[in-house]
Amino acid sequence: MFTLMRLYWELIRRHWVVAALVATAFTIILGEAFWFGKLPQRLAYLGAVALSVVVLDLINYRQSDPGSPPPLPVRRPGLELAIAVGCLVISFCFLLGHFSSATIHSTSPAVILFRLAGGLLALNVPIALIDLLVLRYRPWNLGYRCTRRSVMATPIILVFFFSFAYLSETSFTLRQAVSEQGSIGGTILAAVFLAAVPEEFFRMTWQTRFGAFSGNTAAAWFLTASLWVFMHLPNFHAGYTSWAPATIACFNMIPLGLLWGYVLHRTRSVVPSMILHCLNFSGLQNY
Repeated sequence: MFTLMRLYWELIRRHWVVAALVATAFTIILGEAFWFGKLPQRLAYLGAVALSVVVLDLINYRQSDPGSPPPLPVRRPGLELAIAVGCLVISFCFLLGHFSSATIHSTSPAVILFRLAGGLLALNVPIALIDLLVLRYRPWNLGYRCTRRSVMATPIILVFFFSFAYLSETSFTLRQAVSEQGSIGGTILAAVFLAAVPEEFFRMTWQTRFGAFSGNTAAAWFLTASLWVFMHLPNFHAGYTSWAPATIACFNMIPLGLLWGYVLHRTRSVVPSMILHCLNFSGLQNY
């Protein structure tokens, strides 16, 4: 444990700017929770994140492990990142228009889901086509592979999140999700194809490509989590009808994005973060 703490301290010293940004985000989260009387719930949430990271590292998730999977390859970081930036801008503008109050309140749920799917396709499909058809990546080069690390990571994190959700007396969001989609089948399809698959491909793309382009994996980790979070801003704004609470809701998701990005970095697989995304019904970040 002492060795692990020393490792974390060295990482903080080496990447002090990223560490300061993470600390600032966590301070905002805890400050908002204290102001609105939600501090126990937020502490449970951050505790689940922290323990997940520590336990993953305690079971020897190190880059130097014998037989560990190789890092995900990045062949043209500048080109791939430029395409990702263009897709991000187009998709965000699409989602901003899609989640405007006039659109949400005057359109059927089926049309809303169809348009949302269109925005997510714009976010990822051009990148995927370039990766597979032009740059000749294989699925396992893009993180679609199961490894010993990925198999061990998923149940550990699920145990922590559902345990802390129970102890903090927060409500599970599964019932709300089923209510919104109309059925369990619709909820599963939405969780997989409108959340886990496109968003975790986005995470893999930005975290690996920006990391290779900048030579700074820590900056890529934080930037990717932040971009992923604020892609939800139009959705939250439609729900809150005000930018301030929508922005706070985004900040509350940053630790979750950082955790899933860390799992991707350590396991070198997109599979565990996709599974965790699909099963994110503990609701800790929402209360």
